[in-house]
Amino acid sequence: MISPITSYSPAQIAGLSRQELESLTRADMAALNFSQIGALTTTEIEALAGTQLQALSTKQVTALAATQIRALTTSQIVFSAAQLAAFNATQVQGFEPEDIAALTTTQIKGLTASELTAMTADQIDAFSATQIAAMSATQIRGFTATEVAGLDNQQFGALSAGQIGAFTTTQIKALSPDQVAALTTTQIKGLTAAEVAVMSSTQVGALTTEQLPALSVGGFRV
Repeated sequence: MISPITSYSPAQIAGLSRQELESLTRADMAALNFSQIGALTTTEIEALAGTQLQALSTKQVTALAATQIRALTTSQIVFSAAQLAAFNATQVQGFEPEDIAALTTTQIKGLTASELTAMTADQIDAFSATQIAAMSATQIRGFTATEVAGLDNQQFGALSAGQIGAFTTTQIKALSPDQVAALTTTQIKGLTAAEVAVMSSTQVGALTTEQLPALSVGGFRV
């Protein structure tokens, strides 16, 4: 059965009352076209339940504007990992830091490397140590050099040896002496030969006597 919502014009969508919006079924939400989704006002967006937003397909969520996403409350940010992966860079920047902080580890796994690259400093700062630890090697490589250098002690300390080993040489070069000195022996063991090779003399000089014994990459020792 075709949802009657398909016959609504964008103007009619923009004029729906809160009661009408709250009555929309998952089938109604799944039937919305791009123009209709774009017509939703920020006030209307705020009236939608998280379960209604979950009914949108990965194609439909790409029609949401950053301003619409910014209007969502933390309780509405219940998008699936697949939905989150479908967002573009501009859309991702619409998330408030508190929205980022509220993402579950399952949702975190849906973020793409390009989305992480596009995030603002405030958004990156919002990630908890638990969220950082849940990221894949591919996701970690999405962080820009500036983002890596901006990771706080808790975020940086949450990185596994595998995640450290996934860093690009550009990311390694971005590490501050303080970050290098903060590496645990477990993290140190994750460094690859290519990563060690691009470390500056300042970075190498920041290594502590406790770290040096752990630094053995392909026979390399400092």
